Amino acid sequence: MVLPFRRSLRSLRRDTHRPSIVLGVAALGLLGAWAAWAFMARIALYESSTTARLETVEPVHVVEAPIDGRVVELLVGLGDLVEEGQPLIRLEYESQRLELSEAQARQRALEAQLDPLEAELSAAEERLGIGEQGARGAVSEARARSRAALAQAEIAEDHAARLGQLAPRGVVTREEVSTASSNATRAQSEAEAATLAVQRLRWEHLVSDADVRTRIQTIRRELARVAGEAETAQAHVERLERELERRAITAPSSGRVAEIAPLSPGRYVAAGTHLLSVLPRGDLRVVASFTPGQAFGRVRSGQSARMRLDGFPWTRFGMLDATVARVADETTEDGVRVELGLEHPDAFAAPLEHGLPGRVEVEVERVSPAELLLRTAGQWLGS
Repeated sequence: MVLPFRRSLRSLRRDTHRPSIVLGVAALGLLGAWAAWAFMARIALYESSTTARLETVEPVHVVEAPIDGRVVELLVGLGDLVEEGQPLIRLEYESQRLELSEAQARQRALEAQLDPLEAELSAAEERLGIGEQGARGAVSEARARSRAALAQAEIAEDHAARLGQLAPRGVVTREEVSTASSNATRAQSEAEAATLAVQRLRWEHLVSDADVRTRIQTIRRELARVAGEAETAQAHVERLERELERRAITAPSSGRVAEIAPLSPGRYVAAGTHLLSVLPRGDLRVVASFTPGQAFGRVRSGQSARMRLDGFPWTRFGMLDATVARVADETTEDGVRVELGLEHPDAFAAPLEHGLPGRVEVEVERVSPAELLLRTAGQWLGS
């Protein structure tokens, strides 16, 4: 019995705590590494939208019928490239064109009357000025003759009076006295006639001046009437020209006809009817809709994002890098609109076009695993 007991003692000596210590240290090391990872590592959190798509930066231009009318010509088709101002559709315009021709003829006829009336007015005003100068000269001359006649009449009367005083003395004969009296009477009559001539010239000038002024007023009224009708005719012409321009529907911008309504010559369209859409040329952007809970307070300008196109598997073609550019402040029926700018779109392995749908993911924050675990636990307990 001594030998088995000795063997047991040797086994007890060999049995120590070294393996347990090694395992404990290893467990503590793993726990420390996990704790370091849980509190120091960072995990990216994303908000995603499945209603994202590519759009041109400049919005699509929707072309509507500006007025009622029948389609005369359809000048473009689906997918055609158009330039800004290029005619797309022509509506019926023959009656408006004829009306425009009549209005333009009337405008030209009225404008042709303006120059003769202005020339006649200028001549009448010049004639008025000349008449006033001539009348002043004639009146001055008549006054001078009147003063001379009055002076001669006074001299003749004085001469007759002196002869009458000398006649009783026999110095002069009665015939000489009679002749002097006759000359005085004639001189007085000539003076009165000269005075009346001055008055007559004044009245003639007043009548002539009144006639010319009346004619000037008549010409001015006629000129104002014709000028007013000419302006009205010009406004009518401009209105018809604008209406004709509206009947020639042109491209609002350069681009491609992305959509067109079924139109044919002779079809009647009402004002406001959707005719076609022009997709402008330019860079592309990503437009996505998020729920208010996803967007507000989480999605902000400058955040990084990526987009997976539905038609191009990301495992083969990769993803598009993007950056949040703008976030709407209001909610619509589709959600909150978020616009993102593309980063290096030319590096994508497939051609990019307006309207391509996909899924966009926006990196909203980075948190530690421990914080994420606590948030999850809080949400689970709160529910």
